[in-house]
Amino acid sequence: MSNLTLERLDKENFLEFISRHYFSAKMDNPEFYQVYIHDRSMGYIVLEDGQSIGAFGINIVYNGVGECWLFSTDKLNCYPVWMVKQFKKITNEVLNRGLHRVQMFVENSRLDYHRFAQILGFEFEGVLRKHSTTAIDHAVYSKIK
Repeated sequence: MSNLTLERLDKENFLEFISRHYFSAKMDNPEFYQVYIHDRSMGYIVLEDGQSIGAFGINIVYNGVGECWLFSTDKLNCYPVWMVKQFKKITNEVLNRGLHRVQMFVENSRLDYHRFAQILGFEFEGVLRKHSTTAIDHAVYSKIK
């Protein structure tokens, strides 16, 4: 049985995770990681036996509103119950700290992402067409206090 732990996100562990599991082209661009690591953000690296397998968190986009984000790997996807518990815990924590809304955007074509949002207790609000730099449709979900 693997040992899963959370570690607070910082520049070094985030960049190490991203460069190992995703890509390295953005490593020279400080704006890339500053989107996820700043004074209005709460982020975590997920470790399996000391190795990073995922990263997630909530950014405060403006007063009272937070936005969830997640970088997942196939290994992290093997622990859906654990991940749901951690995400719920952190979402509830930020809602109890003064946020009135937490939102997330999921690729509209990914039914597993919709299910994840719904299991977390988020409500579907609609679809943003050709949202983001990739011009992919995204569904909007929110949790309101």
